[in-house]
Amino acid sequence: MKEGRDLDEVLKQAGEAWEEARKYLEMGGDVTYAYLRLALKDLKAAEPLLVDGYCRKQVKAEVELLEHALNLAMIAFQWSLGAGGFRGKLGLWLRAVKEAAHILLIQLKKL
Repeated sequence: MKEGRDLDEVLKQAGEAWEEARKYLEMGGDVTYAYLRLALKDLKAAEPLLVDGYCRKQVKAEVELLEHALNLAMIAFQWSLGAGGFRGKLGLWLRAVKEAAHILLIQLKKL
């Protein structure tokens, strides 16, 4: 049964993603970033299995949102490192505003 094999592959990928996240966190990685990546990987793996077009569209929108949220998490982590001085902080702030605008537009499209 093809769907069974697809589901087995999704579950295998999920287990690998959790192991990758565990290693990342043990190395001192950012918790927010690790869990957002887990959610993103889960949704990307499950999306092809969705039969209903409406559900698939919603999951694709969530994937896009998570990608922008991951970018924000990385910006926040870079900000917390404090590197770059005034110009660096300004650049991070501008990137954060851009990502927030993308998130707002995606949310508005969902209405």
